[in-house]
Amino acid sequence: MPENLTPPSSTAEQILEVATTYFARYGYHGTSIRALAQEIGISVATLYYHVQSKDELYRRVFQRQFLEEERLIRQIIDQADEHVIHDAKAFQELVFRLIDALLDRSLNNPDIVRLWTRRWLEKPEKTEEIEFSYSAPLYQQVEDLLARAAAAGVIKPRFPNLSMIVHSFTWLHYGYIGFGQLTYQARFEKPSDPHQVAQFRQFVRLIYCELLGFQSGPSET
Repeated sequence: MPENLTPPSSTAEQILEVATTYFARYGYHGTSIRALAQEIGISVATLYYHVQSKDELYRRVFQRQFLEEERLIRQIIDQADEHVIHDAKAFQELVFRLIDALLDRSLNNPDIVRLWTRRWLEKPEKTEEIEFSYSAPLYQQVEDLLARAAAAGVIKPRFPNLSMIVHSFTWLHYGYIGFGQLTYQARFEKPSDPHQVAQFRQFVRLIYCELLGFQSGPSET
């Protein structure tokens, strides 16, 4: 696991909260440390007491998201005991719980989507290791889970690249949350609209039932 960079301090936590919003809204290059400090109500010197540089603050923001998402993923993956891994219905339900949990997390905090999208568009050169430290391990955990299930015969992936299957969930739900659905009336439906969320959830389940070769499709939500 990556080294913990975050000191246990309420001020440090507030800094991370506001920094997440700023980096999500303005990106790395557009975020002003002075404006961020003013938003929190502290001096720049106080901010730099908690973080040594803008680069370090940027890394801490992503580390914080990583730790939260890792806890969520582990809580579900750890339920995949030998019974679940060898029971197709139980494993399908576990996959759906994981999909729902990750989707709900992003819906409840769309700054997560904005944060990563901004990063991918900007590609700050000084922080290239962030994907390797705070993104790749999460994909690997889910890919390992699917590999176990494939070896047990409870899934029969229709596509040989499990890594691409796992990554495709990010492509799907980040696109949905970031942009919503354009209607024929030339307006975007709100991604948070309950009806739209239910439709998208069902759509995603159908896709992964097909990709993973589940014998039965998802039930209506």
